[in-house]
Amino acid sequence: MSLKPPIVAEYKQFQIYLLTRDLAEEYAAQINSVVNQIPLSASQTREELLSDFKGERKLHEKWKHSLIGFDENQKLAGVIIASEREKENNEQYSENCIYINSFAVNSNYQKQGLGKFLLQTFISYNSPLGFKELSGKLKFAVQTNSEDWNNYVQNLYESVGFKKTATKAYDNRVDNVYFLED
Repeated sequence: MSLKPPIVAEYKQFQIYLLTRDLAEEYAAQINSVVNQIPLSASQTREELLSDFKGERKLHEKWKHSLIGFDENQKLAGVIIASEREKENNEQYSENCIYINSFAVNSNYQKQGLGKFLLQTFISYNSPLGFKELSGKLKFAVQTNSEDWNNYVQNLYESVGFKKTATKAYDNRVDNVYFLED
């Protein structure tokens, strides 16, 4: 790793860092390889990873809220890409929140506690940080597939305090929407 931000947390042989834009540029191929493992999600390109927009939606302060984890050999172990999401005129996102856009753990490190640790670290890191651009009561949000085969991920979110608040339908799936109040 050429640019080393301070370590946010450590877990077993893993180090968790703030995912800066420079780090994302350096590790874009590895990040996309891990993120593109998420079932039924559109593959992400390098340009999409580095963009501060998703379609028309601005990803406010993406490089201040995202985390990345590496093993002792600097191999990507997991990533949470998050941003401040503006409230929308719908039941799913009626308040500003810090939204997890992508959360993935390298398949070599799944079911070893890293995902839960990364998620807990994300919450504990961002809670005192709060909103940097938006305002309101701090809440975290995420969407994940609602199918039974994804119960492990749904249970992971619920295990750290997220509550299902809505669903969101797409052409190929239905996602559960989860919120966590700080």
